[in-house]
Amino acid sequence: MRKARVVRVTESEFELEDGRIYPHLVVLDDVSTVEEFQSIYDHWFAVFNQEFIEEVDA
Repeated sequence: MRKARVVRVTESEFELEDGRIYPHLVVLDDVSTVEEFQSIYDHWFAVFNQEFIEEVDA
């Protein structure tokens, strides 16, 4: 699975390069820069991807 690039972050949502828009579960008090949010997104992408691989292997 290919990682997506974050192109926009607001207090209520974020957008990926392919146009998908996802709401945050809670409104953010402090909005990260796109670069900071990309780092967070990449971390959780890796976590969920590893979990998926482990489940498929089981």
